[in-house]
Amino acid sequence: MSNRISTQTMARRDRRNAWRAASSRAIVRQEIEPLVADFAGELEIVELGRLRLVRIESDAVLVTHGSQITPISTDERCYLLRLQIAGRAEYRQQGSQVLLGAGDFLLGDAMRPYSIRLDEPGVLLVMRIPQALLQLYAPAADYCVGVRISGQVGYRRAIFDFLANLWAIASKAEAPLQDATTAILSMLNAAFSEHLQSANAKAPSRTGRRIIEYIDANLADPGLSPATVAAALGISIRYLHRIFSARADIAQSLSRYIVERRLLRCRDVLEDRAQDHRTVTQIALSNGFNNVAHFTTIFRRAFGQPPGAFRAGLKAGPAISGPAAPDSQSLPALGHAR
Repeated sequence: MSNRISTQTMARRDRRNAWRAASSRAIVRQEIEPLVADFAGELEIVELGRLRLVRIESDAVLVTHGSQITPISTDERCYLLRLQIAGRAEYRQQGSQVLLGAGDFLLGDAMRPYSIRLDEPGVLLVMRIPQALLQLYAPAADYCVGVRISGQVGYRRAIFDFLANLWAIASKAEAPLQDATTAILSMLNAAFSEHLQSANAKAPSRTGRRIIEYIDANLADPGLSPATVAAALGISIRYLHRIFSARADIAQSLSRYIVERRLLRCRDVLEDRAQDHRTVTQIALSNGFNNVAHFTTIFRRAFGQPPGAFRAGLKAGPAISGPAAPDSQSLPALGHAR
């Protein structure tokens, strides 16, 4: 048994406010900024005892939950488990940035500001979990807040598939399902415990953080490479790669990470209307790309269109800007850095 809300049949001028109201009632209060003119969204709510599962299908949109906004029920502090079913989403909270792809999930803290950006249509499941229940039945989850977790292996695959199947069953049931809160959160705890064990087996160290900080501070240097990073930190290239690959929050190689961080930095500049006086070439060169043609190719591969068209599209529609965050997850395959 479910409660379904759709903006498809509404007048275009009414969709933004209707979607904001519907998603705020279903999850937590949040602001909505459509990134396409003909925005449409659909959500369906299933109550699972003390938990709530919401399936969201949406066009490109920016969702923000600000510090001045509290959960709908002020006496219920909660976390939000997000399962990315289709498409990609960028999640930012407390200075961190996580890119979610299909099959990934993430536990977010609804008591702190966050933003979620979809640059393309996407489908996700959101489970709203009261704070007290999470801490009681899934204590391991508290150590995984804001971390992208792949739902492809082990208990992580089991919980992803279980929740997706549970949604399909519950949404078609003629009567509410029995409360399975304890069972669901116990499974979730097992999935997060498995992730923590995997992360601890190759725990990120202080050196790992220094690697990230050095890269972020030197993205404008076209000579930035694993060799220069290793030399700057006084470690071997082999040890550099071993430490970097041990980070549980980064799934790609060091060279690809550098390229992706540069791409995200360029995208942020292109979105900033205060930077409209700078050409695409100037932006690319100032962020470490020394081959503008190659930059255009991999930017299009990552964001669906070349940088010039990306900027032109922003001028024609809503303007979104913001500083680049320090961490990154995988964008689509980008090819080799130059």
